[in-house]
Amino acid sequence: MLSSNRPSRMYLVTFQTGRRVLQLHCRRFGLSELHGLYEVAEIVFSESKILLHEEETLRAEFRDVERLLLPWTAILRVDELKADVMADGPRLLAQDGEQQGPVVIDFKPRKGE
Repeated sequence: MLSSNRPSRMYLVTFQTGRRVLQLHCRRFGLSELHGLYEVAEIVFSESKILLHEEETLRAEFRDVERLLLPWTAILRVDELKADVMADGPRLLAQDGEQQGPVVIDFKPRKGE
């Protein structure tokens, strides 16, 4: 169920798509009507006249997106912010070749041990 009962709230959603980790601000976040997917709606961009290259790229990428549907496995973190708080615009946190996500450790014993 989307969180629309408190329209003054802002959410900061951190998620992974491909090899990129992104952060987007939105006004509505919650379960979608499609099984296993979360909906990010009413994406908000900063009003700043000075944009970083990564923010400009993300703004162009999500310009025409009405709602974004993400599998629960792609969502890394969701922060519910105080009313209309938005410190930064959207951010690209990591991309190709950078360390990201959980570290996987193989605990299988080696042969002979």
